Amino acid sequence: MGRFMIHIELHKASSEVYNKLHEVMYNIEAFQVIQDIDTKEFFNLPRSQYHYIGLIENKEDILDLVRQTIKYVSQDFKIVVTGNDGSAWVGLDKV
Repeated sequence: MGRFMIHIELHKASSEVYNKLHEVMYNIEAFQVIQDIDTKEFFNLPRSQYHYIGLIENKEDILDLVRQTIKYVSQDFKIVVTGNDGSAWVGLDKV
């Protein structure tokens, strides 16, 4: 099972465009929350940060999926995908 953190930057995008981005990312099961494995609590990620856990195990494949997905929202974007075998954070708000 693949685990990835995905960061997307849309250039010159309105709040409405970002809302559409959140919707299309949700459709590919990339969510704006992360779960603490010890407490089972969920935390909100910063804007344009997504957490994916799923069947895709290769970062190039998840990058391609994200690219193909968001091109319907914006043509001017940057994407960073990192493999994630665990996370640490501070300052995130609980859901």
